[in-house]
Amino acid sequence: MEHTLLLFARLAEIAGNDRLTLALPSDTSAEAILAAAAQARPALAPVLRTCRVAVDQVFVRGPLTLTATSEIALIPPVSGG
Repeated sequence: MEHTLLLFARLAEIAGNDRLTLALPSDTSAEAILAAAAQARPALAPVLRTCRVAVDQVFVRGPLTLTATSEIALIPPVSGG
C-alpha cells in the first residue's frame, strides 16, 4: 500500500520536497519506515539515523500496523530557543 511520508526541517530541505511517497506493508515498524525512506532517497540516510517516526501524530517505535489513512511523519531532532 502506498503511503505519503511527511518530511520536516532538514529532511524537506535535502529532499527538495516536504513529502515522500513509498509503498509500505501494513505490518511494519518505525525502523523499517526509516530504512525504506533511506533506500528511496539515499541523501536522507545520514539525517534519518536520528529521526523519530510519528503515526497519526503519535511517536512510535518498534512494530506497528498502518492503515490506508495513516499519517506518517518523519521528525528530525530540533533545537529551539
